[in-house]
Amino acid sequence: MQLRPATPSTPEGESLSLRLLAETPQAKPLTQLVLTTRQAAKLQDYAERNSGLILIVGMTGSGKTTTIYSLLSMIDGSKRS
Repeated sequence: MQLRPATPSTPEGESLSLRLLAETPQAKPLTQLVLTTRQAAKLQDYAERNSGLILIVGMTGSGKTTTIYSLLSMIDGSKRS
């Protein structure tokens, strides 16, 4: 089991929280995430482009890392220049 520490500042001082992470996260297809079919298709289209920037933002535990793993698993690095 892995731990991910977070130390945000609060009005009362520093706070510490630890999140338990799975040993080896498996990338899920975009269609298995909480996305509509249209959103998944858009993200896949963006991931296949040769340039640009995709921002993945959200609150803690909202699925940012899972979404990034899914996008990266779709990209064939040998076809990139």
